[in-house]
Amino acid sequence: MTLKRSALVSLPSASRLVRELERAALVRRSADPADARAIVLAVTAKGRALMQRGRQRRVEALEAATARLAPAERAALARAVPALTALAQQLAAASPPPSGAPRLPKRAAAR
Repeated sequence: MTLKRSALVSLPSASRLVRELERAALVRRSADPADARAIVLAVTAKGRALMQRGRQRRVEALEAATARLAPAERAALARAVPALTALAQQLAAASPPPSGAPRLPKRAAAR
């Protein structure tokens, strides 16, 4: 998946975002050996740690919010999770790039 497609941003915005992430040492950029037009991004240890902290904060916020729900409401949410997950996956797979945004080469993936 391309960064532009997954982040739904234009090529200039994706380039600017990658530069900022590189400056912050959150990703490492390298040439794609299979496609000279593309780049490969790798998340650094610092980037993985930042993502893990963010994920943990989101989990804690969700746990706090759901703890305030009645047991029946929590059970209803739990039953809805598989359907919501499938819906999110379908939407992500079908998301078109932003209107008028140029296409990145297929191999310019954030790996």
